Amino acid sequence: MGPMGKHAAQCGRVIFQHSTDVNDQIHKLWTTDFPDCSLDTKVGMSQEDRRALSFMDNSLEKEGRHFKIGLPWGDEKVSLPDNRALAVTRLAQLRKKLVRDLNLKSLYAETINTYIAKGYARPVTNTSKYNAMTALT
Repeated sequence: MGPMGKHAAQCGRVIFQHSTDVNDQIHKLWTTDFPDCSLDTKVGMSQEDRRALSFMDNSLEKEGRHFKIGLPWGDEKVSLPDNRALAVTRLAQLRKKLVRDLNLKSLYAETINTYIAKGYARPVTNTSKYNAMTALT
């Protein structure tokens, strides 16, 4: 190696450290560049989280040796839009699809029968009450 000349006094020392964790690299960069600022890695609670926590704090009761807490969203009045027109349209599209594809119709019927057998659904016996479209069979 040749002589370093008059720039020898300006040389510094560089240390390389290999890190595969991106979070470690960002944390080191942040603490090196901004030593006066602290890096807050905690995630704050959402409005819904705060409302649920407040509800649970207010509904907590002790009954004998057990504690009871109300369901946070059980008392909310839910207002669902009238989507009957959309449901009827989707039913008509499903009917067309099942008429075209007999294999899909068989699988669909098998799934519905399984739901009925497990008690997840029940057949509608009085269709005049609902003024529904004809059955898919």
